[in-house]
Amino acid sequence: MIIVLVTKLLKMSLVDASAVVAWLFSDEMKPEFERLWIWEILNIALEHVSGHVRRNRQAIENAKLKKEEKELNDEKDDFDMETNEHDDMADPNAVESFVKESEFADLHECLKNLLLDVLHKFTVTLTEHIVNSESNGNDFQNNWYLYVTGRFKNVFLKYWRDLFEFREALEKELFKEFAIDSNVMENYNQFKALMT
Repeated sequence: MIIVLVTKLLKMSLVDASAVVAWLFSDEMKPEFERLWIWEILNIALEHVSGHVRRNRQAIENAKLKKEEKELNDEKDDFDMETNEHDDMADPNAVESFVKESEFADLHECLKNLLLDVLHKFTVTLTEHIVNSESNGNDFQNNWYLYVTGRFKNVFLKYWRDLFEFREALEKELFKEFAIDSNVMENYNQFKALMT
């Protein structure tokens, strides 16, 4: 039921995907962290934004193809009054194209920030678990750690295309060798190995 509710809230733009991610990683949700519905909602939120980016990218590419096709057709035609009228009508299309490209840039930045936020929350959660386990004298590689690490790797594998685009930002802003526990960093290093 919660999955359906969150999906509807995202589709109706009543809730932002970043708010859903913040809710899922909040302290109130820690007891529910091993539940499957948490990860379904996380993937729905990420896919919601990623899908918008893909659709906008496709719309921009289609608009460019139509524009190139129209220009080729106009070159073949004689330069008469009809082509001049078509040139006047092309200006609104140029404005629409600019708006779409601007919207795409905003969505692309939103997706980058959302993915960085999700990966940051995973690294913080896993690092906290390691520190708490070591301070209590327990082995940190318990079932909870392995489960959450698996979900962490799942995000890398499911959104690899988007993450490859943002690899400079990932390296610069998030995955610095000296700032992250080596056990958590190993997950990113495995993902990085796929890039080569």
